[in-house]
Amino acid sequence: MKKNKSILAVFTVKSIITSIICVLLFTSVFSYIALKLDLDKSYYSWFGYICLMLSAFATSFVSTCKFKNSLILMSLIANIPLMLISVINSFVNKSFMQAVISLVVIVASGFAAALVCAKKSKGFKV
Repeated sequence: MKKNKSILAVFTVKSIITSIICVLLFTSVFSYIALKLDLDKSYYSWFGYICLMLSAFATSFVSTCKFKNSLILMSLIANIPLMLISVINSFVNKSFMQAVISLVVIVASGFAAALVCAKKSKGFKV
Protein backbone atom coordinates (compact mmCIF):
# COMPACT_ATOMS: atom_id res chain seq x y z
CA MET A 1 0.00 0.00 0.00
CA LYS A 2 2.82 2.42 0.81
CA LYS A 3 4.42 1.71 -2.55
CA ASN A 4 1.23 2.71 -4.37
CA LYS A 5 0.94 5.92 -2.36
CA SER A 6 4.54 6.84 -3.04
CA ILE A 7 4.15 6.12 -6.76
CA LEU A 8 1.05 8.33 -6.86
CA ALA A 9 2.79 11.11 -4.92
CA VAL A 10 5.82 11.01 -7.21
CA PHE A 11 3.54 11.01 -10.25
CA THR A 12 1.59 14.02 -9.00
CA VAL A 13 4.67 16.04 -8.10
CA LYS A 14 6.39 15.10 -11.35
CA SER A 15 3.40 16.13 -13.47
CA ILE A 16 2.98 19.48 -11.70
CA ILE A 17 6.67 20.37 -11.84
CA THR A 18 7.00 19.24 -15.45
CA SER A 19 3.93 21.27 -16.43
CA ILE A 20 5.32 24.42 -14.83
CA ILE A 21 8.80 24.00 -16.31
CA CYS A 22 7.52 23.20 -19.80
CA VAL A 23 5.07 26.08 -19.90
CA LEU A 24 7.73 28.51 -18.71
CA LEU A 25 10.33 27.17 -21.14
CA PHE A 26 8.15 27.05 -24.24
CA THR A 27 6.45 30.36 -23.49
CA SER A 28 9.78 32.10 -23.10
CA VAL A 29 11.12 30.55 -26.32
CA PHE A 30 8.05 31.49 -28.34
CA SER A 31 7.90 35.00 -26.90
CA TYR A 32 11.57 35.48 -27.75
CA ILE A 33 10.88 34.32 -31.32
CA ALA A 34 7.87 36.63 -31.62
CA LEU A 35 9.84 39.60 -30.34
CA LYS A 36 12.91 38.95 -32.50
CA LEU A 37 10.86 38.43 -35.66
CA ASP A 38 8.52 41.32 -34.78
CA LEU A 39 5.45 39.26 -35.54
CA ASP A 40 1.88 40.53 -35.53
CA LYS A 41 -0.34 39.85 -32.52
CA SER A 42 -2.46 37.46 -34.58
CA TYR A 43 0.34 34.87 -34.32
CA TYR A 44 0.36 34.92 -30.53
CA SER A 45 -2.63 32.62 -30.17
CA TRP A 46 -1.02 30.09 -32.52
CA PHE A 47 2.18 30.21 -30.51
CA GLY A 48 0.09 29.64 -27.39
CA TYR A 49 -1.51 26.54 -28.89
CA ILE A 50 1.88 25.21 -29.97
CA CYS A 51 3.22 25.89 -26.48
CA LEU A 52 0.28 23.98 -24.97
CA MET A 53 0.77 21.11 -27.38
CA LEU A 54 4.48 20.74 -26.62
CA SER A 55 3.94 21.17 -22.89
CA ALA A 56 1.15 18.58 -22.80
CA PHE A 57 3.24 16.10 -24.78
CA ALA A 58 6.31 16.60 -22.60
CA THR A 59 4.32 16.44 -19.37
CA SER A 60 2.53 13.25 -20.39
CA PHE A 61 5.71 11.64 -21.64
CA VAL A 62 7.79 12.44 -18.56
CA SER A 63 5.03 11.60 -16.10
CA THR A 64 3.86 8.33 -17.64
CA CYS A 65 7.09 6.83 -18.93
CA LYS A 66 7.39 4.56 -15.87
CA PHE A 67 3.94 3.00 -16.18
CA LYS A 68 2.93 -0.08 -18.16
CA ASN A 69 -0.83 0.18 -18.55
CA SER A 70 -3.58 2.81 -18.39
CA LEU A 71 -1.27 5.24 -20.19
CA ILE A 72 -4.05 7.25 -21.80
CA LEU A 73 -5.79 7.76 -18.46
CA MET A 74 -2.48 8.57 -16.75
CA SER A 75 -1.58 11.08 -19.47
CA LEU A 76 -4.95 12.81 -19.01
CA ILE A 77 -4.42 12.95 -15.26
CA ALA A 78 -0.90 14.32 -15.78
CA ASN A 79 -2.29 17.14 -17.92
CA ILE A 80 -4.93 18.29 -15.43
CA PRO A 81 -2.79 21.29 -14.31
CA LEU A 82 -2.46 22.44 -17.93
CA MET A 83 -6.18 21.96 -18.51
CA LEU A 84 -7.05 24.02 -15.44
CA ILE A 85 -4.68 26.82 -16.42
CA SER A 86 -5.99 26.98 -19.98
CA VAL A 87 -9.66 26.89 -18.94
CA ILE A 88 -9.14 29.63 -16.35
CA ASN A 89 -7.24 31.70 -18.91
CA SER A 90 -10.02 31.24 -21.45
CA PHE A 91 -12.72 32.31 -19.00
CA VAL A 92 -10.72 35.36 -17.97
CA ASN A 93 -10.39 36.29 -21.65
CA LYS A 94 -14.10 35.44 -22.16
CA SER A 95 -13.34 33.13 -25.07
CA PHE A 96 -15.21 29.82 -25.06
CA MET A 97 -13.68 28.78 -28.38
CA GLN A 98 -10.17 29.23 -26.98
CA ALA A 99 -11.04 26.90 -24.11
CA VAL A 100 -12.36 24.23 -26.46
CA ILE A 101 -9.34 24.43 -28.78
CA SER A 102 -6.92 24.36 -25.84
CA LEU A 103 -8.57 21.31 -24.30
CA VAL A 104 -8.59 19.47 -27.62
CA VAL A 105 -4.90 20.28 -28.18
CA ILE A 106 -3.96 19.14 -24.67
CA VAL A 107 -5.94 15.89 -24.89
CA ALA A 108 -4.61 15.06 -28.37
CA SER A 109 -1.03 15.70 -27.29
CA GLY A 110 -1.53 13.58 -24.19
CA PHE A 111 -2.85 10.74 -26.32
CA ALA A 112 0.15 11.04 -28.64
CA ALA A 113 2.54 10.89 -25.69
CA ALA A 114 0.69 7.85 -24.35
CA LEU A 115 1.09 6.12 -27.69
CA VAL A 116 4.82 6.87 -27.69
CA CYS A 117 5.14 5.60 -24.11
CA ALA A 118 3.18 2.45 -24.99
CA LYS A 119 6.15 1.18 -26.97
CA LYS A 120 8.07 0.77 -23.72
CA SER A 121 7.60 -2.54 -21.98
CA LYS A 122 9.22 -1.81 -18.62
CA GLY A 123 7.25 -0.04 -15.93
CA PHE A 124 4.89 -0.28 -13.01
CA LYS A 125 1.41 -1.71 -13.28
CA VAL A 126 -1.26 0.67 -12.08
